[in-house]
Amino acid sequence: MAVHHRFDDITIDDLRAQGSMKWTRMPDHLAAFVAEMDFGIAPVIAQALHQAVDTPTLGYTPPAIKDEMSAATSEFLHSRFSWSIPPERIYPTADVLSAYDFVLERFARPGTPVILPTPAYMPFFTITPMRGRDVIEVPMIHGENDRADMDLDGIARAFDQGAHVLILCNPHNPLGRVYTREELVALSDVVEAHGGMVFSDEIHAPLTFPGHTHLPYASLSEVTAGHTVTATSASKAW
Repeated sequence: MAVHHRFDDITIDDLRAQGSMKWTRMPDHLAAFVAEMDFGIAPVIAQALHQAVDTPTLGYTPPAIKDEMSAATSEFLHSRFSWSIPPERIYPTADVLSAYDFVLERFARPGTPVILPTPAYMPFFTITPMRGRDVIEVPMIHGENDRADMDLDGIARAFDQGAHVLILCNPHNPLGRVYTREELVALSDVVEAHGGMVFSDEIHAPLTFPGHTHLPYASLSEVTAGHTVTATSASKAW
C-alpha cells in the first residue's frame, strides 16, 4: 500500500505561484541549482513567526532572545552530536556567509589566501576575492570505495604557500560526504602543524543518511576547538 504525505500534493505550479526562486528563475528547466525547500516550514516555526509579527518584535534583537537562542542551540548540539559548547560561545549571524565574512575580517591574517577543497559551494569563490584574498583550490581526490577524499598533501602545500584559513564543508556540499573521525583528525594535524585555522560550514549537519554520523570538527579535541569557527543553521533541515 502506497504511503501518501501532505507534500505529495505540492505541484510545480503551486511553487511558482508562491514566487519560489528555485522554480521561477528558469521556469523551463528542472530546478536543481539551489537548495530551496519545497515542503514549506513546520507549523511551530510558522506560529513563532506570526507571534513575532503580532507582538511586534521587529527591532534589534533583545539580549533575552539571543540568550534563549544560544541556550537552545547548545542543547541541540549536545543532544544530537554530543558536542558540549557553552551558550556564551554561540553567536547569531544573518547566515553562514556572514559568519565566513566575519572570520575573514576578524581572524584571518591580512591578505592571506584561503584554502578551498573543490568542488565547493560557489559563493565561497566570489566572496573571498571581494575581501582581497586569493582562493587556493585543492581538488578532492579519488579515495577508497569510490568516495571523494580530502587531499591532505595538497592542503599542506596550500598552507606552505601562505594560506591561513581552510574552508571545511562537513557534510560536504555538493558531494554529500560525511567525514569520519579519522579523516578529521588527520586534517587537524595538518592545520595545527601549519598554524592555520578552519572555518567549518556545518549547515547540512542534521541531514545525514542512516548509517552516517556527523561529527562537529571543533568537538574532536581542544586542538580543533582552538583553531575553528563553526557555522551552522536551522534553515536546511527545518
